[in-house]
Amino acid sequence: MKNFATFGGTPNNVCDVTVLGVTASSATNSIKDELTSPTTQLPDAHVGMYIMGEQGSGSSVIYSRFTTSLSVPTWLVGSSSPSGNCAIGSLYSETSGTDTLWGCKGSSGVGVWHDFN
Repeated sequence: MKNFATFGGTPNNVCDVTVLGVTASSATNSIKDELTSPTTQLPDAHVGMYIMGEQGSGSSVIYSRFTTSLSVPTWLVGSSSPSGNCAIGSLYSETSGTDTLWGCKGSSGVGVWHDFN
């Protein structure tokens, strides 16, 4: 890879991909995913994992993503309640306690964890 990984667009139309250990050497974004709408750009200097998949075909394709980046929504898991800011739209599964599913909501790009119970 060059300075960043780009998915989608022409001629490198890629789907159902797993990328591990991306480092941005001088680019603004370590990963740019043009298949998602709007385009997903990860400003992280390092991304441990980015997985993008697709389901469906033609005009009814739905893309899903999982990443270790906290810059975009993802699904996280841990044994205690989440705290601090988060990427709006993220989910968190708590493996112990009574509040077992959390969601990140907010405005102006700043998210806060809320339990669904």
